[in-house]
Amino acid sequence: MSVLKNWDDSQSSSAMEASIIVKGFKTSEDMYGIRYAKFIGDGDSNVFKKILEQRPYKDLTVQKVKCRNHLYRNFCNKLRDIAKNRKFFGEFRNALNGNVYRLRNAVAKAVKFRKIYNDSLFL
Repeated sequence: MSVLKNWDDSQSSSAMEASIIVKGFKTSEDMYGIRYAKFIGDGDSNVFKKILEQRPYKDLTVQKVKCRNHLYRNFCNKLRDIAKNRKFFGEFRNALNGNVYRLRNAVAKAVKFRKIYNDSLFL
């Protein structure tokens, strides 16, 4: 696939990303004979919003599946940002910084539990 549009400095990289992915969805049937029913993404809804707006398939609404890896990464990054912020007490920041991995594991276990629990509801 080629990108025909020139992107200048005034446009964001996320706008370019959304445009390229939407074009991929729109051309997937003609080029490969496939339709994408699900979109795996992170918490950034910019790309998914564009997919919904453009409706690449007339009789299929694309669904978004949130990626656990993005959740974990974003969670840890936010915790590290808080730990670096000097407006919080140093003792709190040190404790938080020393426990980022433990907190990430707790979130991972909660996600796993919720997935098992939700799956068991539909058996």
